[in-house]
Amino acid sequence: MNLKKYDKKCIRLSCIDGKDYEGKCSYYSSEYCEHEHGVKEDCLEIVNFVFYEKDIKEIKILKKKGEFGVFSAPYGEIEKVNILDGIDAIEDQLYSDEFEDVYRMLMCLKDYFELDIRLVLEIKEEIIEVLNDLLLITKNSECREAAKQLLKNIE
Repeated sequence: MNLKKYDKKCIRLSCIDGKDYEGKCSYYSSEYCEHEHGVKEDCLEIVNFVFYEKDIKEIKILKKKGEFGVFSAPYGEIEKVNILDGIDAIEDQLYSDEFEDVYRMLMCLKDYFELDIRLVLEIKEEIIEVLNDLLLITKNSECREAAKQLLKNIE
């Protein structure tokens, strides 16, 4: 599989374990992966998830625009796992240079704060701080509006 051809593309990546992940990916060579991750194999990275060739079943380039842009839903597996992984993983995604990564995390946080009172109690203050920081640095109006609304809902 030639992973390099997917570099900087929005993709849906299906793993051999049956899970699907969507996002804009970056390609890294086996030399880079060996240095950074200790695995000498080409990989793709979406947000803060690394996918090695041996774990990938299928990759589709996302082009068709719909209700959620090129994506199939407002957020996906990456955002759900990042929330469960805690504030550091959430910050990684919210401080991304990619507008879509930030917006998808904001949508996931919105739903999680509405549904999971445990999450609200565990990370509420940290999320408020990160959202206030995000408002200072982001220039994207959709992300700013989503962050403001989320702050209003959780404060």
